Amino acid sequence: MFTGAALIRLLQEQSFSQSEDLDTLGMLYRLLFKVMGRFRAARGAHRILRYQL
Repeated sequence: MFTGAALIRLLQEQSFSQSEDLDTLGMLYRLLFKVMGRFRAARGAHRILRYQL
């Protein structure tokens, strides 16, 4: 059985609440992401993942 998972490699993982792109959002969204970034579970959910195929 062939799975493509062996061909995918994680290059980078970044929390969106720490991203420079956060500044492009409106003030309310920036505030919400910064507040939610203080919670461990939310940081895990709001991630930017870069993979190499």
